[in-house]
Amino acid sequence: MSPDVERKLVRRARSGSLDAFDELMRTHQDRLFRFLLVNGACAADAEDIVQETFLAAWRYLDGYRERWRFSTWLYTIARRQAFGRRLDHARLPEALVDPAEGPDEAALTGQRRDNIWRVARELLPSDWFGVLWLYYAEDRKIGEIARILGRTVPWVKVTLHRSRKRLAGRIDAADWLPEEVVTNE
Repeated sequence: MSPDVERKLVRRARSGSLDAFDELMRTHQDRLFRFLLVNGACAADAEDIVQETFLAAWRYLDGYRERWRFSTWLYTIARRQAFGRRLDHARLPEALVDPAEGPDEAALTGQRRDNIWRVARELLPSDWFGVLWLYYAEDRKIGEIARILGRTVPWVKVTLHRSRKRLAGRIDAADWLPEEVVTNE
């Protein structure tokens, strides 16, 4: 959704349009859910937190400032909603499969992605992992990540650099390719 369309929907929602707010919810709920899963929530907790996030967003919609993307505000609320819960930080999201891939390619791509994220989860501190996830999986900009995590832009830039450097020193073919591919090459 473009920022302009999003702003118009927010303005309509602020004036009481449930349809506009429903459109905002449909647009953002799946990504919020995945964000919570990758940050350690089980599916049931993630569903609850997404609902709590949208309830809080509706309740405090007048407090939203348009200088930030609405989705950035939602991620910030979701992060705060999840903060007080005990989450299993060893969980990883289920593989996101490209429907254009054949079954073999999809399985290999999914396994590579899972293994890279698994290595990242094991190797990096939780906040570093969050920066990587928001940047690569959620396609967030540096400023948005800083806002979501309550950090400074320089901290996010440095953390992103250090995370990539640490991962580059650790990931090799054996870490992210299936064993049969490594042994057959």
